[in-house]
Amino acid sequence: MPNYGYYALSKEGLKQKGWAVVSDAASLRGALSDQDLTLIRHWHALPQWCRARHVKDKDRQELFAHLAALQEAGFPLEEAFEHYQGPAYLTWLCREIARSLRQGKTLIAALIPFPDVFERTCFCVLGAAQTQAHLAGAFTHLAEHFAWRTRAKQDITKALIYPLSLLSVIIFLVGFLMTQVVPQMENFLALSGSTPTLSAKILKEICMFVQEYGAVFLGVLCVKGVLLALGLRAFPALLLRTERAARHLPFIGALWHENQVCIFLHSLCLMLRAGVPLLDALKEATTSQKSAFQQDMERLIHEVSHGTVLAVAMERSHLFPPEVVRLCALGEKTGSLERYLSRASTLMSQRFQHKTQKFLVLLEPCSLVFVGALLAWIVSSVFVPLYEHISVLERAS
Repeated sequence: MPNYGYYALSKEGLKQKGWAVVSDAASLRGALSDQDLTLIRHWHALPQWCRARHVKDKDRQELFAHLAALQEAGFPLEEAFEHYQGPAYLTWLCREIARSLRQGKTLIAALIPFPDVFERTCFCVLGAAQTQAHLAGAFTHLAEHFAWRTRAKQDITKALIYPLSLLSVIIFLVGFLMTQVVPQMENFLALSGSTPTLSAKILKEICMFVQEYGAVFLGVLCVKGVLLALGLRAFPALLLRTERAARHLPFIGALWHENQVCIFLHSLCLMLRAGVPLLDALKEATTSQKSAFQQDMERLIHEVSHGTVLAVAMERSHLFPPEVVRLCALGEKTGSLERYLSRASTLMSQRFQHKTQKFLVLLEPCSLVFVGALLAWIVSSVFVPLYEHISVLERAS
């Protein structure tokens, strides 16, 4: 059936906007009249901008926080979904879920048509929570999970903004010097009859290359970057090789691995809190990781499925720091594994942030040294011969 957007007027005179899936406009008008609403205007289908790709983790966090609050207040589940007001797509989606729940479907069955919004972690957590009848707690945990993921993405974005901005400034500075300043100085030296040094000759060749092929070189790099991104999406084997190669990069590889461990521990803790069995939680937490880390975790899952204690399997895998292994062992001994895994996740998150800040602190002086060395080379290649030529002219006069 087609989708309809509408504006309706309530008995109190309040204007409301909503979405509905009905066969035609007459059915829409009848459905609204059953809710004591008067149809003002309607339009067919969802607008182009209203799609699931625009749903962010922050929107998911607000949705689950809303559901948790209304569930704790005693609202029925279908009413909790129906009262949600947010982005247009999520609002329409919640109306559809409420309609499915009123038809007698379970929560998981109502969520299945929307896998682009509710990922595997949501299905796993809500399925276990519905079995144990504590949906409010599951909604709270999911809201915290998406809030944590939003903060993590913001931290990574903030960490990348400075080095990318600095790199852009360096590229612009080098390009400006190579294309505008240095060639004019070299032309002046050539007209004056000065003998260029070896360094000046090398600099001249580099400037000629930048002037002739600089734009083409940058264009080829951009095209290669786009093709690589498309290839990583289309070919899992290429993605696996790229990730394994990235893990061996100095410092960046360690940061990548610690970030994957942090995400895994957080997802595992989330599902254990929701009551998911350990083995199922391990499998689901692993599927949310990158393919290289996922393959490394298969041996750990195999050992746990054959009776090995989780802490021992973690130690044998050599994927987790000793502190995480000790916290896991302590959690298994005391019977509160999810609490100690939460501490381990917090520890790894703090360590990742500390190393990222350390990397940024070291990046600035290294960039300044690079720019200073470049400027010193340009000065020694161009301006020193120019100064010597001026000195010769002064002595001759």
